[in-house]
This record gives sequence, C-alpha cells and structure tokens, in this order.
Amino acid sequence: MIVAIPASSQVTMGSLKAPEKFSLLELISNNQRGLRLPQLTTQERTALEQSADFQNQKGGLAKGLVIFNTDTNCMETWNGSKWISLCAAMPNPEDITDNLLPAGVTPYVGAFWKANQTGERLIRITRPTAAPVNTMDGPWSATVIAGADWIVLDTQMTTDPNVGWRTDVTPNEANVHSYESNSNFDQLHPVNSTLTSVSGTVSEASPQIYFRIGLKSALPSASTPPRYGVVLLTYTNRNAVSKLRIWIRQGEAADYVMRKTDLITGATGYTGERKLARKILPCNTSWSQFNTAVTYNNGLTTAYPSQAGAYFQWVNTTYRRYAYPPTGTATPWDSNYPGYPINSFWTDATFNYSATYETCPAGFHRPSDGVTDQNVPMISASEVTPTYNSVINSELRQSLWLNPPQNTFASGAAGNSIWGYYADGFFDRRKISDSPNGVALSAVSTGDNNIAYVGRLFFNQSSDSYASVFFPAMGTRNYSTGALEGAGNSAYYWSSSTAGAANDGAWALYFTPVTPNGTGGVSDSFVTVSMNVRAWGMPVRGFQ
Repeated sequence: MIVAIPASSQVTMGSLKAPEKFSLLELISNNQRGLRLPQLTTQERTALEQSADFQNQKGGLAKGLVIFNTDTNCMETWNGSKWISLCAAMPNPEDITDNLLPAGVTPYVGAFWKANQTGERLIRITRPTAAPVNTMDGPWSATVIAGADWIVLDTQMTTDPNVGWRTDVTPNEANVHSYESNSNFDQLHPVNSTLTSVSGTVSEASPQIYFRIGLKSALPSASTPPRYGVVLLTYTNRNAVSKLRIWIRQGEAADYVMRKTDLITGATGYTGERKLARKILPCNTSWSQFNTAVTYNNGLTTAYPSQAGAYFQWVNTTYRRYAYPPTGTATPWDSNYPGYPINSFWTDATFNYSATYETCPAGFHRPSDGVTDQNVPMISASEVTPTYNSVINSELRQSLWLNPPQNTFASGAAGNSIWGYYADGFFDRRKISDSPNGVALSAVSTGDNNIAYVGRLFFNQSSDSYASVFFPAMGTRNYSTGALEGAGNSAYYWSSSTAGAANDGAWALYFTPVTPNGTGGVSDSFVTVSMNVRAWGMPVRGFQ
C-alpha cells in the first residue's frame, strides 16, 4: 500500500525549528556543517549543458542552476545563456577600452596555440629606451578574465637559455627550442601553475613587464573548433592606470571572427545579418618552394600566425600562381604588367580566374570585397547605397569589421582590431629587430624565410565569442621591381574583387600601426580597403 503524506511548502533541515516565513528551505548546521553543491569539472559542466534536457530548458527552467566548478574552484550559476562565476567579479571584456602603451613601446596583443599545444608563451613588454624612459614605471598585473578554467599564468623565467631576447645568459637563437626541433616542447616548457593572476613592478632595476601564459589541456584534434579567452593587462602609463586586453586562442581550425548572427548595426546603407561572414584560417598562405608555382587551390599555410608566408600577384598569365619569398629576391618577376586583359574578372563567364589562379589551401579561397564578375568602382562616403561593393557584397568586411565601412578608402579604427606583437611560440622566443625595410623593432628571424612580423589582430568581444585572428604586417613587393616595401609597417591582403578598368586594380585589406598621440593614448588606427595594381605582390589569407 502507498501512502501519500502531505509535505509542507517550507522545510527546515538539521533542527526542529520552524522555518522563517520568507524561507522555502532552511538549513541548520549548529556551526558544524555546510551545504555541498554538485561538484563538476568544466568538461562535466559542458556535457550537462549540451544534454538534450538542458538544451530544451536552457532559457527557461535551467536558469538559476548552481554548481561548484572543481577546475576553477568557484560556484557558477546558469543565467539562461552562459555560466556565471560567483567568485570575485571579473571585468567584462566587452566593457574594457584598450589604452595602448606609451610611444616607443609595442605590446603583445594576443597569444596562440595549436590544438595539441599547451606550453609557455612569453609576454615581454620592455620599458622605453628613449626619453622619457619612466612612462611605464609602476605596478602592473595580468589577470585571466575569460578562460580561467583552462588558462594559467606565472612569472617564472623560461628555462630555455637560447630565447633570443634573454640578457641574463648568452643565447644562441639558432638553438632556441621550438615545436619543430623539440617534439616534447610542451613537456620541456610547461606552465605548472594554478595562478590566474600575476603582478610586478616596472622600474629601472626591473625594466619590463614579463609573464608566461600556459594552458591546462589540449583540444581533441586539429579540426576541433578553437576556444578563446582574454587576459587583462593593467599597467602604469604616465602615473595613470591603463588597461589592455590580450586575446587568447587555442586551435588552428578555421573559424569565424564576426559570425553570421553578429548583426551589423553601425554600417551606412545596410543592417542585418552577416550572410557573407566566412571562417578564416589563422595563418597566411605559403608554399614549399618559393619562386615556383603553387598547385592550383592547394597552397600551404605558414607554421605560425606571425610568419609572413608568400607574396602573390593578383593574376599573372606568364608566371601563374607564383609564390614569391618573404625575404631575398623575387624571381622571375614580370614587370611588363598587366599581361592580361584589364576587363577580366575572378568569376566572370569569359575569364573566370578563380578556376585557374586560386592559391589558397584546398577548400579555401581569397575573400570578395564586392562583386567578382565585374569591376567594383571607387565609392565615396556620400554614396549611401552603392550597387557594387556595398557591405552586403563583401566577405572581407562582413567577416572582419565590427562596423563594416560602406565606402572605399574608409579610414579610422575598425572598432575591433589592435596593433601589436603575437605570442605564438615563434615570435615571442626570438629577439625583435628591425624589418628588412628598416622599420624598428617589427620583425624576428629576419635572415630567412621564417621571418615573422608585428601586425594587426581582429577580435569579437561578444561574451559568447572572444574569437580572434592575427594578420602579420609583411608589406608588399613592388609591382615593377618585385622589391620588398613597407615590411613591418603595413600590409595589403588580396581580395578577389577588381577595381575600375582605368585603374587596372584589385581591392585589398590594408592596415598600418597605431600612432601615439604623446599623452599615452593613440590616434585612430588605419584599417581600410585599398585599390592596388594587380601586379603588386601581396599576401593571401584563406576564407571558407
């Protein structure tokens, strides 16, 4: 026989005391016991979140669910769209404005690991060497504000004696540890820490901000979608406190920066979904042997995001798909441009260059910046609804810009990009020197084709993303001579859209560094699209 016993709507446990009128459940421990919440690792929490029952109610009855995360040692509650830590409140990356460092100081703006990598990335920002040298003097701190369950920090000096910038030893950079020469790199250089915050002081005696970033675990495979985090650097800038976000990425799989669902709201002439947003590879297109032709639509990528890779002419019918080197001489170089009909296009019925000239890795393509079967004319800011390269027709703008510009040659800050160094396990382990074109402190490994550069990082600061991708500033090769120009100071990345016939040009992503304004801030960074003669040598980034 089953007997139903009426239950009170209010309960006290641990005592015969009646619950307070405002209390549904009251726990009495006589100061001896506590409430033990469900103990879940981050992986177990994710599995719970992905379960069918949870997904059916994630915006409804699941709201308010509470667990204790044993990886972060924090209580967490589900707010209907994400887990919220109940530990000491961390700043929201979306609410932070980056204050760049003083003149003469270039920051690290991101760090990168492939899916199977976890070892140290070295963040080193040095005190200015030109007057005034004390603008950074004072306390600094670095704190993981997104990704604290898988990102760790410490301030221990790397044990690799050949890291090129070390001054406490005599490094031989040719023997620096790397993933290529040391298959056990992550075991040699782990960050065995539980810290998510570190700090220090910049002074004449300690003239740098230095810390290491490491990861707790690898991702399942190279095809696993990347995961992202943010480290907040707080530092002294002319006796004031400034902040800089360092964007963390683990995973080499192509991924969105701006997603199709990230609505465009700040562009002139178009609002709505980004239907042409595309996944982007994290590294530039390259080839196994420079000054030779890439196999059609089967190019390679550089080993690291900061590395330059190859330069390509937009189209050259004589030296089709030639991959020109990032250092040394580009040969043979066709200076008798154009060598092809000016009114010829990437996807038109007559020429359809996309079928014979694509150099990106298999499954990827160079992005459009407007239509690709006819010329895209230059458009002024006053033209509100252009018909050719408006935002609605550009993979490039929809994929990278928070607020895509409508007109061509639109300058100013992109709203979601930043100039600086990238700690990818290659750049951060070498001494930073002048570029082949003499741009100060902008490149590493300058004597060979592994050369890597400072550059621009694009990011998505939405709290359910934090995605990022880096573009090295590798300059161009001159259309007439093939000589290297602007390396370390700017970059142009080809699109598949052409400019007006009279200009014999094609459109490209173009950017330059920030310009310090003398008061510890910066002027608008320059990020735009630009028209260039198709015979210029420029890098190509694969979109999907």
